[in-house]
Amino acid sequence: MHYSFILFMLLLALSSCVCIDGAASISKFITVDQNGHGNFITIQSAIDSIPDGNQQWVQIYIKQGTYREKVLIRASKPFIVLQGEGASNTIIDWNDHGDTKNCATFIVYASDFVARDITFSNSYNWNIHAPEVAEAALGWMIANAKDNQNSPTGFVFKYCIIRTSDESTYLGRAWNEWSTVIFFETYMPANIQPQGWEAWHASPNE
Repeated sequence: MHYSFILFMLLLALSSCVCIDGAASISKFITVDQNGHGNFITIQSAIDSIPDGNQQWVQIYIKQGTYREKVLIRASKPFIVLQGEGASNTIIDWNDHGDTKNCATFIVYASDFVARDITFSNSYNWNIHAPEVAEAALGWMIANAKDNQNSPTGFVFKYCIIRTSDESTYLGRAWNEWSTVIFFETYMPANIQPQGWEAWHASPNE
């Protein structure tokens, strides 16, 4: 089972929909180039360089290439913009599976996060690694969690393309009772489960 998001813009944290289109809104620029022509050669090292508690927008410009790494943005590092060189040119890929909190290619715990012109891909293939369960396995691409119904946060996927392998899959699953996810003008393949979301065997989430 292979998932990828081709993102023209991904905005996390609905509470902070500020305008960052102008260069004046960005306080610092960092370049990542795996060929060594930037400030860092990995995305994770660029993220780690941003101080904890940062309160100003930092843009990390990721030059073209396939970056095979698992990326984590901790809650202590808000106000990050990831800018790629086009969804077909800048790709972040990893091939993990299993534990929800650790298997994703790209994990964001911070508020105020934006990504543009990047493909996020999980290339783990159930048909190769676990053929005996592949036919029965249904996956989820997104798991959003909120602590309470008044929390003004969530995921927004805007102008995206979702690609999957041939297996049927869910858009995501409810993690707690108040998950909030919006897809805006996003292409979805035909093998997405018609109901879209799975309650994760918890009746309050249905």
